[in-house]
Amino acid sequence: MSVTLLNGDGVVLTTTTTAHGGYFSFTNLAAGTYVVSFTLPSGYLFTLTDVSGNSQDGLDSDASSITGATDQIALTVGAFSLNVDAGLLAQPNLVASKSSVPNTGSPVRIGDAITYTVWFTNVGQTVAFNVPVTDTAPDGTVYVPDSAVPPTVSGPNPLTWDFTQVQPGLPYSVTFTVIVTGVPGTGTILNVAFVGNSPVTETNEVVHVFVPTAIQLASLTASRAVDLAGDPIVNVNWVVLGESNTLGYRVLRGAGSDRASASVISAGIIAASGAGGIYAWVDRAAPTGTTNYWIEEIGLDGDVIGAYGPAVVAPLLALPYRAYLPIMQ
Repeated sequence: MSVTLLNGDGVVLTTTTTAHGGYFSFTNLAAGTYVVSFTLPSGYLFTLTDVSGNSQDGLDSDASSITGATDQIALTVGAFSLNVDAGLLAQPNLVASKSSVPNTGSPVRIGDAITYTVWFTNVGQTVAFNVPVTDTAPDGTVYVPDSAVPPTVSGPNPLTWDFTQVQPGLPYSVTFTVIVTGVPGTGTILNVAFVGNSPVTETNEVVHVFVPTAIQLASLTASRAVDLAGDPIVNVNWVVLGESNTLGYRVLRGAGSDRASASVISAGIIAASGAGGIYAWVDRAAPTGTTNYWIEEIGLDGDVIGAYGPAVVAPLLALPYRAYLPIMQ
């Protein structure tokens, strides 16, 4: 490393470079007052100064942990000093990344929850002290109170954690949850976290694609009835206050409350009006037991962009009776 000799007035006299083992020397000096200044190599920190309590004793660092310069050293004629030392530590090296549930790139809608986790590790050889972690609930979301693990020091804009010590080689993490409330003009929800302060380590960017909730569903009902011929049916009705990018709807039926086990019973897609309205579907093959109905919203690209339900109908207790009049001639 580079070592500079200055006189008592701060004027640079000469500079040298340490030899193998860290040794250096300035010779043939006149009597006077001098300062030795050490240039910190990249990736290192100065240790604390004079921790043994005695300056220039060869047991600790004489260089300022801030400036790298020693106090003034007075030399008389024929005097010498062999205990002007600088102590160095490899700087802590923090690496950080970020993950989320759902995974980055996933579509999200209003009301969905996103859980972010910031991972970081000190891959250096020395302890990192007072490491801050900062993150912010991104635009289009709101922080879920008390969801941070460990609890934050401050927040929510930004959320801040403070780790007193980050030991080398050990994994650390923080987690928090937000709810999607909308989206900025970019159409995506972006999030990045920052770890440390000198230097600051930036995580990877986590991106979620915002999918607008296309319809404003006012109601979804299902009720048993009989048709004009007296046969049992189920009427499925839904009222939509507004639509956007909606091609139409499909009706699903299942015996259980899990939509994944339900089947599509509507033939094709029930066309949307484009502005909302009252929709109905008649199930002429409804089971007699407890039955659940859902509607799926189909976007202009043919993908399912929303699912609603279930609307539940109770078991059919008895088949309707038919009354017949005799035919008289």
